[in-house]
Amino acid sequence: MINHLLFADDTMFFCKTTQKNCDTLHSILKQYEDASGQQINLLKSSITFSKKTPPETRTRVKLSLGIDKEGGQGKYLGLPESFGRKKRDLFTQIVDRIRQKSVNFSSQFLSSAGKLTMLKAVLSAIPTYTMSCFKLPAGLCKRIQSALTRFWWDTKPDKRKMCWISWQKLTRAKKHGGLGFREIQSFNDALLAKISWRILNNPTCLLSKVLKGKYCKDHDFLSVPITSSTSHGWRGILIGRDLLNTKLGKAIGNGLSTSIWDDPWLSMETPSRLTGPPNLSNKDLKVSSLLTEHTREWNEERINEIIPMHLEEIKALRPSRRGAEDTYLWLPTKSGNYTAKTGYHIAMAANEDPQHHQHLLHINWNSDIWLTKISPKIKVFLWKILQKALPIGKNLINRGILKSSYCIHCGDLETTNHLFFHCVFAREVWNLAPFSTAINPLQIQDFTTTLTTSKDWICLPPTGTGTGPLFA
Repeated sequence: MINHLLFADDTMFFCKTTQKNCDTLHSILKQYEDASGQQINLLKSSITFSKKTPPETRTRVKLSLGIDKEGGQGKYLGLPESFGRKKRDLFTQIVDRIRQKSVNFSSQFLSSAGKLTMLKAVLSAIPTYTMSCFKLPAGLCKRIQSALTRFWWDTKPDKRKMCWISWQKLTRAKKHGGLGFREIQSFNDALLAKISWRILNNPTCLLSKVLKGKYCKDHDFLSVPITSSTSHGWRGILIGRDLLNTKLGKAIGNGLSTSIWDDPWLSMETPSRLTGPPNLSNKDLKVSSLLTEHTREWNEERINEIIPMHLEEIKALRPSRRGAEDTYLWLPTKSGNYTAKTGYHIAMAANEDPQHHQHLLHINWNSDIWLTKISPKIKVFLWKILQKALPIGKNLINRGILKSSYCIHCGDLETTNHLFFHCVFAREVWNLAPFSTAINPLQIQDFTTTLTTSKDWICLPPTGTGTGPLFA
């Protein structure tokens, strides 16, 4: 039973509303004041009652403790103190903060590279703390996504521009043609899984004791069902638990806490359980029954009796010689400890369209763009070209915005190859470029292939006479 909690300079007491409880709490606080010389500020203190507490009881408790202010409706550490059925209004402030920040950044006329940095480092980080505690409603996630999308594509807050690429493609990793933006719901699940990992691996901490004592009376934590009456906070933790279950394994120590049939203990690479219905005599056996009593090595004779088809897999495992306890492992990491980064990748892979890789360009995004020694804004510019995210004439026609679009210099259809290689103006620029080997732009037919081969081009130092321009 919990009667008080302490965090930094805040103290929370729990008690019943009986007169005896109120008088006792008031006496304790008075003794503390006399002993320490510190006086409790009753004006900053508040009392939170349960919803069904009658008005006369509320009035009596306030008079007994000398506190008039009621709590439960405000915020603590930026989060609501209590939750009702309507969650959307409680988290609206997150979207407002993102929009306000984006307006401030938009007024600074940032380049695309600057926007990319601000979006990842600042705007996407605003809801992180909230997402690490609660599951955000799907509608709120869409509003956050909309605010981030508008910041990326718009040049001014009051002037909306076209979104050339879907948010789903933008959230792909850079090596897969995206920009590495965080997908809100998947990142939310990955952060919530950290709480589930803590409950699973640290059962003696206060958080584990309270939550498991309340919700896990009839079930194990890994098998507790999500019902319609599940609270909002516990539902979010179970969502993180479900993510953990997808890549959860178990390292065998003494084998006393690992079920032969129910736990994923057969492999250190993938969650692997025994298949097939067990016999009535061995359905409750633990892995310890497969170990020798003194040396704690695998008992091959016993294994052949129960599960002979898995003998080689089991022999590849190394149980603890000193009798250490069994531990859960997060298999995607070498250390076995859960990280939000790996959890996010697992969540993204589960929600990813299996056919999205079919339309990717044959290009190494890292070596050809992101790791090249050019300015960041040029990298983003090249990425936009390859993803057809520039308002070029042909791209506008494909979107149904223009019926026809011709080059202002020569009157031909404005395509990527024409704009950068075949146009009269573009050819003049290429002729002035000081490459060691002359390049004929009319022979270039594909921008992607040219970008890859251009890494072998040698650009000579600029030369010039008089006061004429120098080309680098």
